[in-house]
Amino acid sequence: MAKPHSASWRASLKLFELFGHPIRFVIFQRLSRQPMSAGELAKSLPVTRPAVVQHLGLLREAGLSRDAARARAAPALAGDPSAQQPGGVMKF
Repeated sequence: MAKPHSASWRASLKLFELFGHPIRFVIFQRLSRQPMSAGELAKSLPVTRPAVVQHLGLLREAGLSRDAARARAAPALAGDPSAQQPGGVMKF
C-alpha cells in the first residue's frame, strides 16, 4: 500500500477530487462512449454550457480528455483509440 505522501497516493487523491463532482463524472462517462461537444453535453445535463466547458477543462488538465481539433470539435477521452497520436501512440 502506498504511503500517504507518495506520488501514487497524491495521484489517487487527485483522481478522487476530480471525480468527486457528480456532473464531471457523468461527463467522463459520456465521453467514454462517444465524443460530444460541450453544447451536446449541456443539453442533456442540469448545468449550463459554460459549466460544462469548465469541467472539460479540468478533465483536460488532468490528461483525461482532449479536444479533437481545439475549436468546436467534440472532446474525446485521452485513452480512447480515436484519440491516438500520429504513429499510433495513445495519449493517456
